[in-house]
Amino acid sequence: MQNATDVIKADLEYICENLKEEFQKMQGKNILITGGAGFLGYYLVQSILHQNRQLSDSDKIKLTIYENFSRGVPDWLTALEDDSSMEIQKHDMRFPLPDDIKDFQFIIHAATIASPLFYRLHPLETMDANINGLRNLLDYCLVQKEKSSPVEGFLFYSTSEIYGDPTPENIP
Repeated sequence: MQNATDVIKADLEYICENLKEEFQKMQGKNILITGGAGFLGYYLVQSILHQNRQLSDSDKIKLTIYENFSRGVPDWLTALEDDSSMEIQKHDMRFPLPDDIKDFQFIIHAATIASPLFYRLHPLETMDANINGLRNLLDYCLVQKEKSSPVEGFLFYSTSEIYGDPTPENIP
């Protein structure tokens, strides 16, 4: 019988096996994940760190997480704080990016609350993190291009709630 740890390990192996090409492009580079403590963030962070365990130090993906921790700091993320290939920064994507932001080659913007329990309590914050965060990151990409240090890949996650009030059959 499998337990949750076995299922997660199998998931991570499956993800890493099927993203070999993508992970190879990221080796030795800096990646930013916004909203890294969320549901999607969990698997994104875990997958990168799982991949890193198979790489030499120079090839490891250098992961930075921006998170506002509005729902608290999850235990799984606290348990990873000592990983030298990962940096966690408290940052709310509703606001401008930090002045000391690094050069990132890859960005995953997943800083938006997808839980009906939370986005109903914080609808404007949800929209602002999604929209203002995206705008700030796209502006960052333009600056990076002008500096001849372009962002090579950008992935944007969104929540349907920013597009309006979903009909009851579309609410989980």
